[in-house]
Amino acid sequence: MVTAFILVATSSCSSYEIRDLMLEIDAVEEAHVVFGQYDLIVKAEVLDSEELGKLVFGEIRSIDCVISTATLTVLP
Repeated sequence: MVTAFILVATSSCSSYEIRDLMLEIDAVEEAHVVFGQYDLIVKAEVLDSEELGKLVFGEIRSIDCVISTATLTVLP
């Protein structure tokens, strides 16, 4: 299993609405609205790095108002 923390920057949409959308994604375990350069921090667990790529590029970045992400992979 791969655990990752994904930092998410959004445009003018409600960070709370985006958080709720994130929580609907199966791989997402936690999602929190934060202050600073990023608007949300998301904790996800996937099978491998290929699945992580699909999650970030196929699901998270496809949400309207998500303008950038930074992915931090937890070392075993």
